[in-house]
Amino acid sequence: YQDIRQLMRGVVTDLQVFGDSFTEVVWSKMGEPVALYSLDPTTITILANEHGMIKGYYQKTQTNREAWFLPKEVIHVKSDSPGDTLYGVSPTQKAILPITTWLFASALLKETYKRGDPLRAWVDWPIALPESEMKKFQQQYSIRNLGVKNIGNLFETKGGAVVKELGANQISFWHQTLQERRDEIIAAYGVPPSKVGIVEAGNIGGGTGTSQDKTYRVNTIGPVQEIVLEKFSFSLMYQAYGITDWT
Repeated sequence: YQDIRQLMRGVVTDLQVFGDSFTEVVWSKMGEPVALYSLDPTTITILANEHGMIKGYYQKTQTNREAWFLPKEVIHVKSDSPGDTLYGVSPTQKAILPITTWLFASALLKETYKRGDPLRAWVDWPIALPESEMKKFQQQYSIRNLGVKNIGNLFETKGGAVVKELGANQISFWHQTLQERRDEIIAAYGVPPSKVGIVEAGNIGGGTGTSQDKTYRVNTIGPVQEIVLEKFSFSLMYQAYGITDWT
Protein backbone atom coordinates (compact mmCIF):
# COMPACT_ATOMS: atom_id res chain seq x y z
CA TYR A 1 0.00 0.00 0.00
CA GLN A 2 3.05 2.30 0.17
CA ASP A 3 4.62 4.04 -2.78
CA ILE A 4 8.34 4.78 -3.03
CA ARG A 5 7.92 8.36 -1.84
CA GLN A 6 6.18 7.24 1.37
CA LEU A 7 8.83 4.57 1.86
CA MET A 8 11.64 7.13 1.56
CA ARG A 9 9.90 9.55 3.92
CA GLY A 10 9.62 6.69 6.41
CA VAL A 11 13.34 5.99 6.06
CA VAL A 12 14.23 9.60 6.85
CA THR A 13 11.75 9.76 9.72
CA ASP A 14 13.22 6.63 11.31
CA LEU A 15 16.73 8.10 10.96
CA GLN A 16 15.64 11.33 12.66
CA VAL A 17 13.87 9.58 15.55
CA PHE A 18 15.71 6.27 16.06
CA GLY A 19 19.01 6.75 14.23
CA ASP A 20 18.42 3.59 12.14
CA SER A 21 16.18 2.61 9.28
CA PHE A 22 15.51 -0.97 8.16
CA THR A 23 13.85 -1.89 4.86
CA GLU A 24 13.05 -5.47 3.92
CA VAL A 25 13.98 -6.56 0.38
CA VAL A 26 12.00 -9.44 -1.11
CA TRP A 27 13.97 -11.39 -3.74
CA SER A 28 12.51 -13.50 -6.56
CA LYS A 29 13.78 -16.97 -7.44
CA MET A 30 15.62 -15.34 -10.34
CA GLY A 31 17.70 -13.36 -7.86
CA GLU A 32 16.07 -10.00 -8.45
CA PRO A 33 14.50 -7.60 -5.88
CA VAL A 34 10.74 -7.48 -6.38
CA ALA A 35 9.38 -5.64 -3.32
CA LEU A 36 10.40 -3.33 -0.46
CA TYR A 37 8.76 -3.19 2.97
CA SER A 38 9.39 -0.91 5.95
CA LEU A 39 10.52 -2.57 9.18
CA ASP A 40 9.98 -1.15 12.67
CA PRO A 41 13.44 -0.18 14.02
CA THR A 42 12.33 -0.80 17.62
CA THR A 43 11.80 -4.52 16.84
CA ILE A 44 15.06 -5.18 14.95
CA THR A 45 18.26 -6.65 16.41
CA ILE A 46 21.44 -6.63 14.32
CA LEU A 47 23.37 -9.92 14.41
CA ALA A 48 27.13 -9.66 13.95
CA ASN A 49 30.29 -11.66 14.62
CA GLU A 50 33.16 -10.69 16.90
CA HIS A 51 34.64 -8.49 14.14
CA GLY A 52 31.46 -6.52 13.64
CA MET A 53 30.59 -8.15 10.32
CA ILE A 54 26.81 -8.37 9.99
CA LYS A 55 25.47 -11.93 9.78
CA GLY A 56 21.79 -11.07 9.62
CA TYR A 57 18.86 -9.39 11.34
CA TYR A 58 16.35 -10.64 13.88
CA GLN A 59 12.90 -9.17 14.42
CA LYS A 60 10.57 -9.77 17.34
CA THR A 61 7.33 -7.83 17.52
CA GLN A 62 5.29 -6.89 20.58
CA THR A 63 3.02 -9.86 19.84
CA ASN A 64 6.08 -12.18 19.99
CA ARG A 65 6.13 -12.84 16.26
CA GLU A 66 9.66 -13.54 15.03
CA ALA A 67 11.47 -13.21 11.72
CA TRP A 68 15.05 -13.84 10.61
CA PHE A 69 16.65 -12.00 7.70
CA LEU A 70 19.84 -12.54 5.72
CA PRO A 71 22.10 -9.48 5.27
CA LYS A 72 20.95 -9.01 1.66
CA GLU A 73 17.28 -9.06 2.75
CA VAL A 74 17.54 -5.83 4.76
CA ILE A 75 18.73 -2.38 3.74
CA HIS A 76 20.07 -0.80 6.93
CA VAL A 77 20.64 2.95 6.84
CA LYS A 78 22.48 4.16 9.92
CA SER A 79 23.09 7.65 11.27
CA ASP A 80 26.59 8.58 12.37
CA SER A 81 27.55 7.33 15.81
CA PRO A 82 30.62 7.60 18.06
CA GLY A 83 32.85 4.53 17.95
CA ASP A 84 31.31 3.22 14.70
CA THR A 85 28.85 0.95 16.51
CA LEU A 86 26.24 -1.21 14.77
CA TYR A 87 23.48 1.26 15.64
CA GLY A 88 23.22 4.94 14.80
CA VAL A 89 22.57 7.94 17.03
CA SER A 90 19.64 10.12 15.99
CA PRO A 91 19.19 13.89 16.45
CA THR A 92 16.29 13.05 18.78
CA GLN A 93 18.65 11.12 21.06
CA LYS A 94 21.15 13.98 21.01
CA ALA A 95 18.44 16.52 21.88
CA ILE A 96 16.66 14.41 24.50
CA LEU A 97 17.39 16.89 27.33
CA PRO A 98 15.92 20.02 25.69
CA ILE A 99 13.04 17.94 24.30
CA THR A 100 12.22 16.60 27.78
CA THR A 101 12.49 20.08 29.29
CA TRP A 102 10.19 21.47 26.59
CA LEU A 103 7.60 18.75 27.25
CA PHE A 104 7.58 19.39 31.01
CA ALA A 105 7.42 23.17 30.54
CA SER A 106 4.50 22.76 28.12
CA ALA A 107 2.71 20.47 30.58
CA LEU A 108 3.33 23.00 33.36
CA LEU A 109 1.79 25.82 31.32
CA LYS A 110 -1.14 23.60 30.32
CA GLU A 111 -1.99 22.76 33.92
CA THR A 112 -1.50 26.38 35.02
CA TYR A 113 -3.91 27.68 32.38
CA LYS A 114 -6.32 24.81 33.03
CA ARG A 115 -6.48 25.75 36.71
CA GLY A 116 -6.88 29.46 35.93
CA ASP A 117 -3.34 30.52 36.94
CA PRO A 118 -4.01 29.96 40.66
CA LEU A 119 -2.40 31.91 43.46
CA ARG A 120 0.70 30.27 44.97
CA ALA A 121 -0.13 30.67 48.63
CA TRP A 122 0.35 29.18 52.04
CA VAL A 123 -2.22 29.08 54.82
CA ASP A 124 -1.42 29.45 58.52
CA TRP A 125 -4.23 27.57 60.26
CA PRO A 126 -5.21 28.31 63.86
CA ILE A 127 -3.70 25.65 66.07
CA ALA A 128 -7.11 24.68 67.47
CA LEU A 129 -8.74 24.18 64.06
CA PRO A 130 -9.81 20.53 63.56
CA GLU A 131 -8.28 18.62 60.66
CA SER A 132 -11.72 17.99 59.22
CA GLU A 133 -12.24 21.74 58.86
CA MET A 134 -8.88 22.05 57.09
CA LYS A 135 -9.86 19.39 54.55
CA LYS A 136 -13.23 21.05 54.08
CA PHE A 137 -11.55 24.37 53.29
CA GLN A 138 -9.16 22.66 50.83
CA GLN A 139 -12.11 21.12 48.98
CA GLN A 140 -13.91 24.44 48.88
CA TYR A 141 -10.78 26.11 47.52
CA SER A 142 -10.55 23.56 44.69
CA ILE A 143 -14.20 24.06 43.75
CA ARG A 144 -14.51 27.83 44.21
CA ASN A 145 -11.10 29.12 43.16
CA LEU A 146 -9.39 26.71 40.74
CA GLY A 147 -10.23 26.54 37.04
CA VAL A 148 -10.85 29.23 34.44
CA LYS A 149 -14.54 29.50 35.38
CA ASN A 150 -13.55 30.69 38.85
CA ILE A 151 -11.17 33.47 37.82
CA GLY A 152 -11.95 36.54 39.89
CA ASN A 153 -13.77 34.70 42.67
CA LEU A 154 -13.22 36.07 46.15
CA PHE A 155 -10.72 34.21 48.31
CA GLU A 156 -12.27 33.85 51.77
CA THR A 157 -11.17 32.41 55.11
CA LYS A 158 -12.68 32.34 58.58
CA GLY A 159 -11.71 31.23 62.04
CA GLY A 160 -8.45 33.15 62.16
CA ALA A 161 -6.70 31.53 59.19
CA VAL A 162 -4.06 33.68 57.48
CA VAL A 163 -3.32 33.34 53.73
CA LYS A 164 -0.19 34.83 52.19
CA GLU A 165 1.17 34.77 48.66
CA LEU A 166 4.39 32.80 48.16
CA GLY A 167 5.38 34.63 45.00
CA ALA A 168 4.27 35.90 41.62
CA ASN A 169 3.54 33.43 38.84
CA GLN A 170 6.36 32.41 36.48
CA ILE A 171 4.41 32.21 33.23
CA SER A 172 6.66 34.64 31.34
CA PHE A 173 9.75 32.72 32.49
CA TRP A 174 8.18 29.42 31.40
CA HIS A 175 7.42 30.88 27.97
CA GLN A 176 11.04 31.99 27.68
CA THR A 177 12.16 28.50 28.67
CA LEU A 178 9.98 27.01 25.92
CA GLN A 179 11.50 29.31 23.30
CA GLU A 180 15.08 28.61 24.40
CA ARG A 181 14.55 24.84 24.42
CA ARG A 182 12.78 25.10 21.05
CA ASP A 183 15.85 26.79 19.58
CA GLU A 184 18.10 24.05 20.98
CA ILE A 185 15.87 21.36 19.50
CA ILE A 186 15.75 22.78 15.98
CA ALA A 187 19.52 23.37 16.12
CA ALA A 188 20.02 19.69 16.95
CA TYR A 189 17.94 18.75 13.90
CA GLY A 190 19.80 21.26 11.74
CA VAL A 191 16.65 23.20 10.86
CA PRO A 192 16.86 26.99 10.38
CA PRO A 193 14.11 28.94 12.20
CA SER A 194 12.34 30.15 9.07
CA LYS A 195 11.83 26.56 7.87
CA VAL A 196 9.55 25.82 10.81
CA GLY A 197 7.69 29.12 10.78
CA ILE A 198 9.74 30.99 13.40
CA VAL A 199 9.99 34.66 12.50
CA GLU A 200 13.20 36.18 13.85
CA ALA A 201 13.12 39.85 14.83
CA GLY A 202 15.66 41.90 12.93
CA ASN A 203 16.26 39.22 10.30
CA ILE A 204 13.78 40.40 7.70
CA GLY A 205 15.40 39.94 4.34
CA GLY A 206 18.76 38.17 4.14
CA GLY A 207 18.51 36.39 7.47
CA THR A 208 15.50 34.31 6.48
CA GLY A 209 13.95 32.84 3.37
CA THR A 210 16.37 32.07 0.55
CA SER A 211 19.60 31.97 2.55
CA GLN A 212 18.21 29.72 5.28
CA ASP A 213 16.58 27.49 2.67
CA LYS A 214 19.95 27.02 0.93
CA THR A 215 21.69 26.32 4.24
CA TYR A 216 19.02 23.76 5.13
CA ARG A 217 19.33 21.94 1.81
CA VAL A 218 23.15 21.85 1.81
CA ASN A 219 23.91 21.18 5.47
CA THR A 220 20.93 19.10 6.61
CA ILE A 221 19.09 17.52 3.69
CA GLY A 222 22.16 16.81 1.55
CA PRO A 223 24.01 14.48 3.96
CA VAL A 224 20.85 12.50 4.74
CA GLN A 225 20.06 12.14 1.04
CA GLU A 226 23.57 10.87 0.39
CA ILE A 227 23.60 8.11 2.99
CA VAL A 228 20.10 6.92 2.01
CA LEU A 229 20.89 6.95 -1.73
CA GLU A 230 24.22 5.18 -1.20
CA LYS A 231 22.65 2.31 0.77
CA PHE A 232 19.76 1.78 -1.64
CA SER A 233 21.96 2.12 -4.74
CA PHE A 234 24.47 -0.41 -3.41
CA SER A 235 21.78 -2.91 -2.42
CA LEU A 236 19.45 -2.62 -5.40
CA MET A 237 21.91 -1.87 -8.19
CA TYR A 238 25.32 -3.28 -7.33
CA GLN A 239 24.26 -6.39 -5.37
CA ALA A 240 21.16 -7.15 -7.44
CA TYR A 241 22.31 -6.38 -10.99
CA GLY A 242 26.05 -5.84 -10.75
CA ILE A 243 25.75 -2.25 -11.99
CA THR A 244 28.88 -0.35 -10.95
CA ASP A 245 28.97 2.67 -13.25
CA TRP A 246 26.06 4.75 -11.96
CA THR A 247 26.30 8.40 -11.02
